[in-house]
Amino acid sequence: MKKSSSPGACLARVLLAAVLAPLLLAPPAAALPEADAGTRKRSAAFPAAEGLWSVRHRSRNGGAWLRAWFHGGRLDSRPGMPDITLRGSGLAAGFDRRLGRGTDAGIALAAGRMKMRGRGALNGTDSDSSSLGASLYAVRHAGTFTIVADAGLDWQNAGVTAAAAGSVGISAV
Repeated sequence: MKKSSSPGACLARVLLAAVLAPLLLAPPAAALPEADAGTRKRSAAFPAAEGLWSVRHRSRNGGAWLRAWFHGGRLDSRPGMPDITLRGSGLAAGFDRRLGRGTDAGIALAAGRMKMRGRGALNGTDSDSSSLGASLYAVRHAGTFTIVADAGLDWQNAGVTAAAAGSVGISAV
């Protein structure tokens, strides 16, 4: 696939960065206590499955962490509404090192996948996307403030098939 620098591709990169930033930055800045390691949570407010699983090992000078997530849901077909099924999952892992009191720096890798299937009025409409990213970060805890710096690169691939229009593929870095 061709690389694209169109406004749509730039917007896709910005949106993907906004989605992946919490995955890449949250684990070192707001690590779960060891007592919460391996937990899973569900949301009862929306008829969908949602989960987060985290594990972290912290030594005196640094730590390694792993975070996996999944979500799924369905918008059922009602008069004037499409029938859509959504599923997504991902994995983020990293290592951080203590640089000094209240300061950590590290590297993170993340991969994610999202699928959408349409039925009813959207029968034959499918969307698949995947992403792979790497990030270098630093976190400084200063009293009630947390300062985070991050530099990373992300690759995203998306494909859409619409019943009436055919297939379109987009790849962006």
